[in-house]
Amino acid sequence: MKVKITVSASVFAAIIAANLGVAHILKGYENVMNFAPVMFGAFVFGSRSWLADREWNIGAAACVLCVVLLYRPVRAAGWQPSFVALAVCAAAYVFAGTFIKYSRLLEKKEEELRSKKMELDRLTQTTLSNTLSQDDALEKEIRDIRSLYDASKDLIHSLTLKEMMDRVSEVLKKIIKNNFRINLDEVHFAIIFKKEFEYYIANSFGYDEEYLRENEKQFVNFVLKNATKNREPVYIRNAGGETAEGGPGLRMTRSIIYIPFHVEQKKLLWVLFITADRPDIFDDRQFDNIKVLSNQIAISLEKVHLYEEVDKMSVTDSLTGLYVHRFFQDKLENELKRMQRYGGTLALIMGDIDHFKNINDTYGHLAGDYILKTIAVILKNHTANLDTVARYGGEEFCVILPDYDKEKAHARAVKIRKEIEKYPFKFNDIQIKVTMSMGVAAFPGDAADRRALIEKADKALYKAKDEGRNRVIRSE
Repeated sequence: MKVKITVSASVFAAIIAANLGVAHILKGYENVMNFAPVMFGAFVFGSRSWLADREWNIGAAACVLCVVLLYRPVRAAGWQPSFVALAVCAAAYVFAGTFIKYSRLLEKKEEELRSKKMELDRLTQTTLSNTLSQDDALEKEIRDIRSLYDASKDLIHSLTLKEMMDRVSEVLKKIIKNNFRINLDEVHFAIIFKKEFEYYIANSFGYDEEYLRENEKQFVNFVLKNATKNREPVYIRNAGGETAEGGPGLRMTRSIIYIPFHVEQKKLLWVLFITADRPDIFDDRQFDNIKVLSNQIAISLEKVHLYEEVDKMSVTDSLTGLYVHRFFQDKLENELKRMQRYGGTLALIMGDIDHFKNINDTYGHLAGDYILKTIAVILKNHTANLDTVARYGGEEFCVILPDYDKEKAHARAVKIRKEIEKYPFKFNDIQIKVTMSMGVAAFPGDAADRRALIEKADKALYKAKDEGRNRVIRSE
């Protein structure tokens, strides 16, 4: 403001000096009155553009006063020229005030438009940035979905559980490493699967093999206990490292995911169990992707499950409902491999109906069929769900007993033999006396592989027959 006042005073002084100079040149004050009003009017009009209202009003008043003071000494001037000078200054004052008023209004509007433009530019930039971020996120999500699809489409080609589990393990590792950018050393997972009446670890990654071998049942029970609390997938972001309560070896676990899958809306078929060493290792999007992937896995697992159910029907004896010889061989082979992997014992009972040919010859084959079906029921009733009962061929039967040693299996066989001996077999009102001879062998004490174990049990069976039948002999 001081600068504006100084400039105005300088201009004002210059106008006075110019008037005095003109008066000196023209040799008379009467000529000045034609020139001074115009000069002062120009000052009043021009100074309005840079002076504030207060300063401008003071300057205009000073101009009027100067006009009066300059013209009063002029004798020839009279009042008419002074009035003209005052009228010129007044007109300049009014016109300049109106002009500047609208000029300032336009400046204000211009400033508002400039502010709005700056705000619009800022909003545009923000919107553009958000749009680009959303596009990047959407593009990444599309890539993840495509990657999930590409990774899981190979699952549909699996028809056996083992092949399926191997592919699932590879897909999970690929997704965690490539899509989630998570170090595989930090993540562990296991798939708990139900086959027949038993839940077991169908596949695992990252856990100590020795620990799983020694604590498989405890591990499985821990997973099932927590997975069945809620039928929906559960993500525990920070378990606090206190999961050792039911799961030994999991003390350092922080992040935990349980994804159960049910068939027929209520039967739990499998559970995907994922743990990590640090808390909150997966974000919400990654958890959603795991659920999507698990649905793909579930579809493939259900297909394998149905395929095996159909296959099971093809390996079931139509007369007795027991497994046929081929299934027995496969089952025994798989059980022995599991025992070799995780440790433990397994026993095999082989039994043969005494004098069955004589029964067929005496009472007919229908009576023989009746006895075969009844013995099958007795065998099922005196074995557990985890045991496998099969018709080995003709009148021979066999029972696979996981986690049994030879002494325990011998006791079970003796009990079955006594039940058969005392059972009142009756066909067409004819009482038929039926007994069975049995041989027992166990892994790993008697044999290290399937063929040797069957051979040992079979030799014990024929020894029982040679010693008089209706007895149970342990292999030597």
